[in-house]
Amino acid sequence: MEKILVPVDGSEPSQRAVQYVMQRARSSPGTHIFLINVQEPPPAEIMLEAGLAAETWHASHQTAGREALKHACEALDQAKLPYTTTVAVGHPAEHIAARAQELGCNRIVMGTRGLRALASLVLGSVAMRVVHAASCPVTLIK
Repeated sequence: MEKILVPVDGSEPSQRAVQYVMQRARSSPGTHIFLINVQEPPPAEIMLEAGLAAETWHASHQTAGREALKHACEALDQAKLPYTTTVAVGHPAEHIAARAQELGCNRIVMGTRGLRALASLVLGSVAMRVVHAASCPVTLIK
């Protein structure tokens, strides 16, 4: 059984990565897709200045993560393909690589660029870090 981790941030490249994995899964029965969205936490000083409890920040990150995963989940539901979702908070590349290893994924498929404007100048910094950190093959979708 093939296990594929797909980081999703709602960007066009991540949506194309989901479409690529869907095509692959249709031709390879037994494939399980794991979607992950990693929310970057605000700097600690902003959390302190805002005076909001960690639980409030956590809840807002979970909501934002679920929203980012929404279109991917709808597409996979419509295609009747099995998948699991995770929303995490922290450094995206570290969480993506760790989650792939934890799940025993055979591959990570992700977009080359995310939503962050500065990171998308050449090759997304998260994608580049995942390529270096992952212990399984990484397929980048333009």
